[in-house]
Amino acid sequence: MAATSLQRSKTELGAAFRRIARHKGGAVAVVALTRKLAQLIDRMLRYGQDYVDIGDKAYDAQFEARRLAASRRPLVSSGSHWSRSPSHGGTFHVSGSRRGAPVRRGGRR
Repeated sequence: MAATSLQRSKTELGAAFRRIARHKGGAVAVVALTRKLAQLIDRMLRYGQDYVDIGDKAYDAQFEARRLAASRRPLVSSGSHWSRSPSHGGTFHVSGSRRGAPVRRGGRR
């Protein structure tokens, strides 16, 4: 019940719920957020750690930064360089040893 009420909240947990629900479905998001809430409550009770909500906008910014850093790792290890061009609609341009190879943007292998 608590996880489903996060669906429309403007909190970090609400943003996480909406991101998971968008990709995996609402039922999976409820289970994932129930687990996340249980972990937060466990930390509060066991260690006395406070929960500080950063808000949905900050969560989305952190997630985007992590996603871009993860997509950059395979290119950097191969010696390629990439840049994001706003003049081309935000598309990625790759240069270096892998030129012409498809750009992998995360996901399962």
